[in-house]
Amino acid sequence: MSENHLQQLKDMSALERIAWAYEIYGGGLVITSSFGMQSVVLLSLARKQGLKIPVLTVDIPGEKYDVQRQYRRILQKHFGFDLRVFEAANDSDKVSTMDRGLKKICATACLTGIRWEQTETRAKKIFFEICSTGIINIHPILDWSDDAVNDFISDPALSTVYGGPEVCDRDWSELKWNHCLL
Repeated sequence: MSENHLQQLKDMSALERIAWAYEIYGGGLVITSSFGMQSVVLLSLARKQGLKIPVLTVDIPGEKYDVQRQYRRILQKHFGFDLRVFEAANDSDKVSTMDRGLKKICATACLTGIRWEQTETRAKKIFFEICSTGIINIHPILDWSDDAVNDFISDPALSTVYGGPEVCDRDWSELKWNHCLL
């Protein structure tokens, strides 16, 4: 991707980035999710675009992920997305499990919910990346701040999905989820 194309992606809104990705990758486009806060944002934005994009996640055994599974069911019921769950043996197997899942369904590109503010490593990311597996990662909300995410999910129509920011904050701090599996 040329510098000019990368600048165009940078200048787009998150909604425009999602529409662009769908136009380019169509049926090969998926959303990868660990069902953190960013999941509500990505799923809502895809729905606003009227897009039916499959959602892939890795399920990790153990009670500490029960809240995540419950939240996943709530979001699936609310948004009605096509969920593809791949079972990992443990925490350290989640990336390879996701890679196998992406290959199994012939995905060519992924929308992820990573953001610059999350970690030092993610602060160096760009909106469009080619992974070593050949899959394209597109990060539509990479430039969103914590405040922007909180403002978005504070919308009363969305807070009924997960119980509001105070529930969300409590569950995230307890689980310490990774918000992106790739």
